[in-house]
Amino acid sequence: MKREWRLRKKSDFDYIYSQGKRLPSSLLVLVYAELALPTTKIGFSVSKKIGKAVVRNRLKRRLRNILRQIYPKISPAKGIIFVARKSAVEASFAELENAVKLLLRQANLVDNKDENSNNKGN
Repeated sequence: MKREWRLRKKSDFDYIYSQGKRLPSSLLVLVYAELALPTTKIGFSVSKKIGKAVVRNRLKRRLRNILRQIYPKISPAKGIIFVARKSAVEASFAELENAVKLLLRQANLVDNKDENSNNKGN
C-alpha cells in the first residue's frame, strides 16, 4: 500500500476512534470517519494480545495487500482503521478479503456496482 494512503499520526487515529462509526465482524472491526483531506487514509490496529510481532506483522501485510487492490474503489476523504480480532490470525487470505469487502460495503465506503459486476465473472 502506498505511503500516502497510510494513516500514520496518533492524532488521526485518536480523531477517528473518538468521532468515527464502528462496524464489527467476526474477524475485524471497521472504524471510519470523515477527514478534511483529499485522499482516504487507512490504518491498522493489531494488539499484542493477537500474538508476537511476526504474527501481527503477517496479518498487517495481508490486510495491506487486500486493500492495495480495493483502494481505488474507496470513497475519498475518509479515515479508516481496521482493528484485528484474534480470529483473524487463523483466517485464510480469502476469508480476510471477504471480511474487508463486506465491511466496506456495509459502511457504504465502496461502490457496490463494481463489486457485483466483478463477482459475476468469477
